[in-house]
Amino acid sequence: MDFGCITDGGSIDLLCKMKIFDISHGKHVLVTEPNGISFVYTGLLEYGHEAYTLLDAELVRQFPEPHVRASRFTRVMHHDPPSWDKLHDLIDVCSGFGGMAQGAHAAGFFVKVAVDHNSKMLSLFQTQFNCDVVLGDAGAHEVMYNTWHASRGAACMSAGFACQPYSQLGDGRGKDDERSSCLSKVLTMAFFLRVHVLVLECVSPAAQNDFVRNELAHFMHATGFTCSQCELKLDMVWPSRRSRAWWVLTSPLVGPVNLQTWPKLDDVTQVQHVIPCVSSWDPRDELALSLNHDESIAFGLTDGTFTRFLLDAKGVAPCALHSWGNQLTACPCGCRSHGLSQHMAGNKGFVWSVDP
Repeated sequence: MDFGCITDGGSIDLLCKMKIFDISHGKHVLVTEPNGISFVYTGLLEYGHEAYTLLDAELVRQFPEPHVRASRFTRVMHHDPPSWDKLHDLIDVCSGFGGMAQGAHAAGFFVKVAVDHNSKMLSLFQTQFNCDVVLGDAGAHEVMYNTWHASRGAACMSAGFACQPYSQLGDGRGKDDERSSCLSKVLTMAFFLRVHVLVLECVSPAAQNDFVRNELAHFMHATGFTCSQCELKLDMVWPSRRSRAWWVLTSPLVGPVNLQTWPKLDDVTQVQHVIPCVSSWDPRDELALSLNHDESIAFGLTDGTFTRFLLDAKGVAPCALHSWGNQLTACPCGCRSHGLSQHMAGNKGFVWSVDP
């Protein structure tokens, strides 16, 4: 993950501030962030902005002075100091169905754009929020540029980055899992979009992972951001087990934001406090949730061992996993075209719960 570094050859990506504006656009003098290298830029720039991001610019020469110019592939994003309103406008990356956005909205933030590689998730997202969506990989320049354009100066970003490299069910391979690049892409987007608040969420083991720590440390060193991190346990406030690591990274403009763990609440501690009785579902939902022949065998309906999967109304529910409804089949969201492997099912077991 490189931030604002001029290198020899090929295209380069830079975040920079204006030093001298050239009305003829032939010889702007810019200075890179964070390393403060002055260079000449040839290309059209809009006057009067605090900073600029140059994506896919062309390095003409390194010496005697660095010279960069626009090519036909170059995209320019300009940035201004945020207003109070912009500090409450949110870019939700890896948005999924909108879980983090729901929390942000309740806290007084306004979602301006959602980014995800899954079109079905974005469609679901738009049923909840009146905002723009960008479909694609967060690491792609086109996605980054379209996100900037749609965000209209939003100064906050949230992302629940890929958890599989750090979770037990995802084999916990860390940086050796190609999906670990998701965090790097999110941090790179946050840097080049010049956001001032970045909220991250992942499974709890991610907070102890060396790759995650190093990526965050590199980002903070490059930007001057501060970071507050904590683990939030859902069963402290709700009858469901779900422990997640959270980070809030803030720019020097905003200053430190100290996260605190939740206090233990005693009024909603059991499943029956949330689901006091079993209600009828829509017949279409009942049909979709009905077990097929293979599922009936896997979940013990044929040999009577299904009781170990039942949800205890007087207990705390296990963490609800994305795969619960389709462990033996393709996932309707499109993330899997087949069921879980026999290796995973045999070594880690199936997870299933039903209403009491």
